Amino acid sequence: MMKILLLGGSGILSSEICLLALNKGYDVSMINRGKRKENIDSRATIIISDLKNDEVGKIRDKMSGEVYDVVIDFVSYNVKQLARTTEFIKGKCKQFIFISSATAYINKNDNTPYKETDLVGDTGWSYAYDKVKCEKYLAENKNQLGFEYTIIRPYVTFGKTRIPYQVIPLEYFTIINRIISKKPILFFGKDVYCTLTTSKMFAVGVVGLFLNERAYNEAIHITSSKVFVWRKIIELLAEQLNEKPDLVELTTETLHKGARILGFDVNEILYDKSRNMVFDNKKVKELVPDFDDNVDIESALKESLKYFLNNKESQKINYAWDARIDSLLSKHFPNIPTRQLSLNGYKNSLSKKERKEYICNRYDILYFFMKTIERISRKLAGKIA
Repeated sequence: MMKILLLGGSGILSSEICLLALNKGYDVSMINRGKRKENIDSRATIIISDLKNDEVGKIRDKMSGEVYDVVIDFVSYNVKQLARTTEFIKGKCKQFIFISSATAYINKNDNTPYKETDLVGDTGWSYAYDKVKCEKYLAENKNQLGFEYTIIRPYVTFGKTRIPYQVIPLEYFTIINRIISKKPILFFGKDVYCTLTTSKMFAVGVVGLFLNERAYNEAIHITSSKVFVWRKIIELLAEQLNEKPDLVELTTETLHKGARILGFDVNEILYDKSRNMVFDNKKVKELVPDFDDNVDIESALKESLKYFLNNKESQKINYAWDARIDSLLSKHFPNIPTRQLSLNGYKNSLSKKERKEYICNRYDILYFFMKTIERISRKLAGKIA
């Protein structure tokens, strides 16, 4: 029986991989803090440990001498973290699968689909560049690591617990609530192409690479080949809510000029979500014949909406993020009615705490005052410590 170890295991991607591997009869274990057990299949073995803070020796002790066929790393985001990870799994597996990112590619001017052989190393967005450095670390230290590695480069991957969009907080219901409340939805570029992959599709690709010798020491992006424009995603989402979205385009030139966009990662927009991200996925199809890249976006979004609308615990709204978006829109689109960009624009009622959160982030003078107080508090706390 193949033995699999997931580093992480409770996220949307790792949960689907765990489920598929278990259904194939594999022995699946995972190391995480054990704080999101509701997202973990009861058939999997949980090794409770803090991968980022526990001592390497302590983690190895908790692994109880087990050796795995495949270890999948979802939690290393930079070389320091990856070096630490490879230290405690050294001699513990045959194949190490590192989850990198398809944003690693350097932007191409010809807009042809990216291939795994294209240049990586775009320095504009630190997240993507750190992933590239991790890939190089694996290649340069292969002989000392004691295992074969496989690099996976996913792009936007989603499922029932995640709404895919160009500018969205981790509290995904926020964007659904904006649509319902008829608040304007921001997007960048009318014809910016993106590729969406479902988490189930992604899992088929990853599991199909387990102990696949042709995948050893290779980089493979696991993406759909079906192409969309970002604004179409919101239009399809709104359609299923029986709403017509109020879409407002902001140019990336505005960001390049140094606009003080607060509430989301500017570089993620400039070096990822505002450029065409389309991929040639022949490689994964050759390696994993079961991989089907024909994503049904309408059905997938319907499943996501059903989850969010019927699960109250998932209906979290990031009012700080929402307020900063409203603030941004008010600066660049003076013709948008004030009501739409204020507390009065919500259809839902807000608690006293939520109203305070929105107001403190909506108006720049309050926002900058709040951030200044936070910075001073952190400095004082550091001096006391």
